[in-house]
Amino acid sequence: MDALFTSQPNKSDDYYTILGCNELSNKDQIQAEYRIRALRLHPDKNQDDPNTMDQFKQLQEAKEILSDDVKRKAYDHWRNSHITISWKTWQSITERSQPTFHWIVTKKEPMIESVQMNNKEEEKEETMDKNVEKIKSPWKSAEPANDYLRKFRNYEI
Repeated sequence: MDALFTSQPNKSDDYYTILGCNELSNKDQIQAEYRIRALRLHPDKNQDDPNTMDQFKQLQEAKEILSDDVKRKAYDHWRNSHITISWKTWQSITERSQPTFHWIVTKKEPMIESVQMNNKEEEKEETMDKNVEKIKSPWKSAEPANDYLRKFRNYEI
């Protein structure tokens, strides 16, 4: 179990590294990088080297995963989770059941608030103040208290 948390991911298994591109590359860039490497690693051109066949298979697999939007999203999710299990193991787990992670990534909040936001809040406060003034309270009277009411309040009656 400790090996799962302490081992480092293998750079040679990273599909972006295999193709020579990065996460921001689009499908055309991935296809172009694939063609360049496929010409160099094709088994027909390197019949005497047994390692090129394995490298060519990895190259094809990398192109297949990164060219498909759904598979690429799943691959990026696995890659950014920093879990040290291999992609193939991860893929077999996700095919059987949907894994659940118990951590979140909070959305980045802008450091500077929008000026429009502050203006809207000020406008709301002003309209609320105006509305409060319009409300007539049953405890306030528009007319001044008459003499009988004053005497009643002061316990003079």
